[in-house]
Amino acid sequence: MTRKRVRPVMVACAIAGLVVTMATPAHASTVLHQRFKGLQAVAEYFQVNNCVETDAIVLAEKGVFRDGTGSPARQTDVSVEVFKGNFCTGTVISDVFGTAVIADSAFTIDSKLSSAHLNATVHVSDFVSTASYNVHVNATWTGTGLPSTTKDHYQQKFGGTTFMETFHGTQRDARATATITRGTTTLISGTADFAAMGNFTDSTVQFSR
Repeated sequence: MTRKRVRPVMVACAIAGLVVTMATPAHASTVLHQRFKGLQAVAEYFQVNNCVETDAIVLAEKGVFRDGTGSPARQTDVSVEVFKGNFCTGTVISDVFGTAVIADSAFTIDSKLSSAHLNATVHVSDFVSTASYNVHVNATWTGTGLPSTTKDHYQQKFGGTTFMETFHGTQRDARATATITRGTTTLISGTADFAAMGNFTDSTVQFSR
């Protein structure tokens, strides 16, 4: 059974005033810059009922985004994916994904990463049936353990394109509970198998010759 997964998310937190600079070759013909600084919470769920596996990921973040040379913009958003498959028959039943910009009050998280709460509606599309509809997400995170700081730099070249990413922040593991519903139907509910919160800065540069 083959499925699409949301790309792995690293959750962590930025030191105030951190400035990320990345040098690009003078001869680069196309340069794309993106930067995010803010708070994030993620939770992943894996549930099995007889032959049916249901996986879900909820990612919420709020902070300041900057795309290219545009002005920084404060934004709060959420991404949701729910996958359901029958591993006995090797078939994918559904795989829905969606993102939404939400009201700042719909996602609350404190800078010490002790707690967070999300209450939002997201419009999703099903990659299997091509149907689209709204799902409601209600999730709560509680920080556990000690925060850990991460600083990382990644670079990859493919053809004439180079991608660079610099990440700096602090992550804290968490306990999360969530319910994702479609109308009166519960898609997934319970305690997350993995959850974390973070406050971080992530900068990416892509250039091509």
